Amino acid sequence: MIEEREVVIVGGGPAGSSVANVLASLGHDVLLLDKSRFPRPKPCSEYMSPGILPLLSNLGIDADLSGMHMLKGMRIHTPAGSQITIEYVDEHNGRYYAPTMERHVFDKMLLDHAAHKGVEVRYQAKVMSVVSQDNYSILRVQLPDRAQMDIRTKLVIGADGLRSVVARNLSRRYPLIWPKRMGLVTHINLPGIDADYGDMYVHPWGYCGVAATGKSSASVGIVLDLRRMALTRGREAIFEDSLKLFPKAHKQICGAASFDRIMGISPIGHGVKEVHGRNWALVGDAAGFFDPFTGEGIYKAVRGGILLGEVVSPYLKVGRIKEGLERYATERARVFRRKSLLVSLIQIFISYPYMLEYVANKLQDREALRLSLSRGIGDLQDPLYNLNLRFLFGLLRP
Repeated sequence: MIEEREVVIVGGGPAGSSVANVLASLGHDVLLLDKSRFPRPKPCSEYMSPGILPLLSNLGIDADLSGMHMLKGMRIHTPAGSQITIEYVDEHNGRYYAPTMERHVFDKMLLDHAAHKGVEVRYQAKVMSVVSQDNYSILRVQLPDRAQMDIRTKLVIGADGLRSVVARNLSRRYPLIWPKRMGLVTHINLPGIDADYGDMYVHPWGYCGVAATGKSSASVGIVLDLRRMALTRGREAIFEDSLKLFPKAHKQICGAASFDRIMGISPIGHGVKEVHGRNWALVGDAAGFFDPFTGEGIYKAVRGGILLGEVVSPYLKVGRIKEGLERYATERARVFRRKSLLVSLIQIFISYPYMLEYVANKLQDREALRLSLSRGIGDLQDPLYNLNLRFLFGLLRP
């Protein structure tokens, strides 16, 4: 027997929960499947760009944000010892804040809100395969008791992250040529941590980020070139050795009262050939992922989920799904292309210490450029402002 559903979303992270929220609010029958039981841990730095707060408000969950910790900005430390302080300040609207929240709490909050909107959520439901046919897709799902069942749907949405089953079955994933990196993350209890600013310590091989998630707690993430890591060792040993590359970070967290278990992901970054087909779409990390030095990973997941839901809904109601998904792909490229270019440019700077040092010194002396860059990084303005010749000339001129 095959179960029939209008929309099936695979993955209950920020992207899946966001598109589920939107589609359910617009009257669609939505089933969300996730292989895990929530709340569950997730390897993530948990630092979000300020632009995510209006998105969460649009989803109607701003009343649930009291558990978030708010940062005024980030300090970027260069290998030579210079420091850039990125503050999220707008000359018209005042100060913005970058929220942090542990992912097991944040993801459960979004998923609970989706369920409240009418989304049916099934935990520990592992999608084994997806087949796309002319007018529908069929998912083979393994249930908690290891029995299997089939679900037929008009639209399947892959929001199942870096190891997406939907992308593997219906699109084509490919690794990024550059940069090839591994990420490690843990949580620490650190009384006395600066709760107003996070810190990013840059090394020629990668970077280390420390950001408060509360008055005495913090998330610590290390991202390094895969070629520089001894992957035959355990995560704890790799983390300890890698932390020694960042003396200031090591000194900052050496007084931690306790460490959580260390989680990792490798490699960081991949692309997909297509983000949609006749009756399927990819969103969030499943649709491609690039090393998020500027903290826009969760923002991009939520923004992409909202975009997909709003664009495809009217087409889904009149049976023109393929046309709606084509428009989604076009809009997605338009929305994210410029930020992707800005992030790539920043990655080039942090890969070459002398370039980063030069830019850091210029930004410290040129406040207007520094504030403009902070708004671009924070998803508070169109990144085009940071990619035009006037901005780049002002940044690079002697």
